[in-house]
Amino acid sequence: MLHPRQLLSLTPLLHPQQLILDENPVSMAISFPDAHSALIPDSSIVTSAHLNTKSKPVRKRKASTTNRSQFLRYFVTCDDPTKLRCSLCPDDSPTEIRYVYSGNKKVSTSLRDHLSLHPAKFAEVIKNESRYVQAKRHLIRAIATGALSFSLSNNVELRSFASCLDPYFTLPDAQTLSTTILDDEYGSAYNSVRSCVTQQDVCISFDHWSSKDSAHSLMGACAHFIDEKWQRQLFIISLDPITGAHNGDQVKDYLSDLQSEYNFRSIPCCITDNARVMSAGVSRAALPRLGCALHATHLLVCDSLAAFTEGKDVIDTIRRVAVHIHRSKQSWDLLKEKLNEVGCPDKRKMPLEIKIRWGSMMRMLRVASAQVEHLSDVCEQVKVAPLRFEQRLILARLVAFLVEVDDFCAKVSMATHEATLSNCHASFDIICVFQSLALMEAIPTEIA
Repeated sequence: MLHPRQLLSLTPLLHPQQLILDENPVSMAISFPDAHSALIPDSSIVTSAHLNTKSKPVRKRKASTTNRSQFLRYFVTCDDPTKLRCSLCPDDSPTEIRYVYSGNKKVSTSLRDHLSLHPAKFAEVIKNESRYVQAKRHLIRAIATGALSFSLSNNVELRSFASCLDPYFTLPDAQTLSTTILDDEYGSAYNSVRSCVTQQDVCISFDHWSSKDSAHSLMGACAHFIDEKWQRQLFIISLDPITGAHNGDQVKDYLSDLQSEYNFRSIPCCITDNARVMSAGVSRAALPRLGCALHATHLLVCDSLAAFTEGKDVIDTIRRVAVHIHRSKQSWDLLKEKLNEVGCPDKRKMPLEIKIRWGSMMRMLRVASAQVEHLSDVCEQVKVAPLRFEQRLILARLVAFLVEVDDFCAKVSMATHEATLSNCHASFDIICVFQSLALMEAIPTEIA
C-alpha cells in the first residue's frame, strides 16, 4: 500500500517534462519518444550530460592554485632573484624576516605565511580569496548555463574587463575551468543532491537516447518525491553514457546502480515511455511501472496516421513539395514572391517533417494548408499533381485534428510542468550542465 505522499509524487509523472528543442517547444516535447523529454526540467540544461561519478571521463586534473598576484602586491623584487622583499616590513626589520625565499614552487605558501605577520593585510587577502572563489564559481556557471566555450576566459577583452574590476584577480584559463573548477563545482552540487534523495521514497522517471548512428547512447533519470513538508521535489540524478546492447537487462542493471549509488529507502514506481525494453527492464527489477501518457498519445497518433490511407497521397505530396523548396532556393524565392503578392496569411517556408515526430508533420501540414492554393508551380516542378478540392478538405481536416491533439497535450504538459517545477531545485539542475561540458569532449558536437 502506497503512502499518500508516495501516491502524490506520481501525479506529475504521467508524461515527460518538456525540453525546448526548436521554436515550438510543446509539440516537440510531446511528440517524440527519446530520452530528453523525461530527464530535463529546465530548457537551459544541455541535453548530452552525465552525473554518475563512476562513469566520468578520465581527465587530467590541474591543481588548484591561489591567485599569487594578491600576495605579490605586498612584495617587490630585489637583487637576489631567488628572494622577494616585503614592502610592509619596516626597513629596520631583520633580513631573514623582510626577505622571502621565492626560488621554489611553494612561493604562494611562503608569501602567505609571511603575510600572516601583518594581520590587517592578511585579513584583507583572506577576504579577497573568498570573493575570488565566488567569482570563479559564477564564471563556470555562466559558461555552463549559457552553453559558452571554455576559451571565453582566454579572451583578451574579458581579461581586461576583469582586471579593471580588480587588478589583482586573474581569470582562470580554459584548462583550469574545464578541470579543477568544473570538478569542484560539480562535486559540491552532486553531494547536495545525494544528501537530499538518500533514504527517500522516490519515484524514478528515466529514458534512453542514442545518436542516429547508434555510436553514442545516454541513459538518464530524475528522482521525484513528496518531502516531509508535503512539498513536491524533483532532482536530476543521472545522465550517463551507456555502452552495450539496449535491452531489459541493461535497464535492470541501470536501476540497480541508481539504488546502490543513492541508497533510496524505496522506489514506489518507475515512469518510462512505452517501449518494450523499458517495460521488460522495470519488470525484471521487480518494480512497479507507469507508462508515459503523452508518449502513449504519440504512439496513438502515429498509428492513426499510418492507418489513414485516404490522406496518404496528400501527405506524400506536401512532403515532396517541402523537401523541394528546401533544396531549391530558386523555387522558394518564386513561391515567396507569389505569397507576398497575394497576401497569403502564412508566408513561412514550409517546415520539413522529422520522422517519428507527428508534431513536425503538423507544422508542415499547417503551413501547407495556408499556402495550398499557390503551390501548383512547385507541384509541377516535382512532377506531382496539385491537390484536388477533396484532397484540400482532407488536408484541412487533418491539420485541425493534429492541432486539437497538440493543444490538448500542451495543456496537460504545461500544467504538470508548472506543478512539478514549483518546488524544483534549479540550483541542483546545473550539475547536469557541469558534467555535460566534460562529456562534450568525448561526443561529437553534431551529436551532442
